[in-house]
Amino acid sequence: MLAGLINLPNLYNPYEHLDYAQQRRDTVINSMVSHGYLTEQQGNLAKSIKVEDLLMSAKENPLAQVNQYQAYIDTALQEAQELTGMDPMLVGMDIYTAMEPDVQSQIENIQNGRSVVQFFDEKLQTAVISINNRNGEIIGIGAGRNYNGSMLFNRATSGYYQPGSTVNPFLSYALAFEYLGYTLDETVTDKPYLFEGRFITNATNQYWGDLPLKKAVAYSINMPALYTLEKVLDKIGDDAVISYLNSLGFTQVNKDDFDIIYAIGGDSFTVTAEQLAAAHAAMINLGTYIEPHTIKRVQTTKYGTFEPAPETRRVL
Repeated sequence: MLAGLINLPNLYNPYEHLDYAQQRRDTVINSMVSHGYLTEQQGNLAKSIKVEDLLMSAKENPLAQVNQYQAYIDTALQEAQELTGMDPMLVGMDIYTAMEPDVQSQIENIQNGRSVVQFFDEKLQTAVISINNRNGEIIGIGAGRNYNGSMLFNRATSGYYQPGSTVNPFLSYALAFEYLGYTLDETVTDKPYLFEGRFITNATNQYWGDLPLKKAVAYSINMPALYTLEKVLDKIGDDAVISYLNSLGFTQVNKDDFDIIYAIGGDSFTVTAEQLAAAHAAMINLGTYIEPHTIKRVQTTKYGTFEPAPETRRVL
């Protein structure tokens, strides 16, 4: 049946045209008998099996797990091509990755509704990435819900979204520690912020006034981050902040789009989950950024071994 599908795959699709598929399958079997690949008895036995008895839905198919780890595999294949300059689909190579199966399986279980996490809307999407903060190795990727195929759109590495207040620690406050002498005991201000003739407010429209920096971060309060970045910009200027964001992997940030609302992950500031994870990892690494990567090494018989050299740089 698979051999017979090739000429007219739509016409011979057994899920839509069962009779045509059965006839086409039998034609191939008859041809195999005619050319001596099957005996007549074997041919008759093969034709006696109904095509519909060979079909399964995706849910019933025990081979449905073929898509397991697929988002990670696709990312590694793309990285292998960048690393070696060769297409791993055309050149034989052994690709050794940093994937941790337990982590990857848990991510896939969450995305596919096989965990305690419940999604209230089928259209709700996810983008998940887990990184070993010490060396930049990606140990798990969630490219999005219903990632049923290969080389699909990867929301974790290619999807750009507004990061919101997740940027507060590594943008406003990290730079305040670096250039303004802030400490963990710093007091920051929470009140409406005037920007281009309009007030930027907290979602709750409630304000703490002066409060400890630790509390501002813990409760993800936006206004203190704006006031803090304002002080940073007064001290080192826009260009230095933009350069810092670029060094953290946010290479899309430029002078034409940048403004102070970046402090709360707003306006034109959009990032991937991969970029966001790497930026936070730099804080955990005491100011050292490591480019995220999936591959430990690639081995080929003909061209030798390739090992990634992820870009590493001190940003603070």
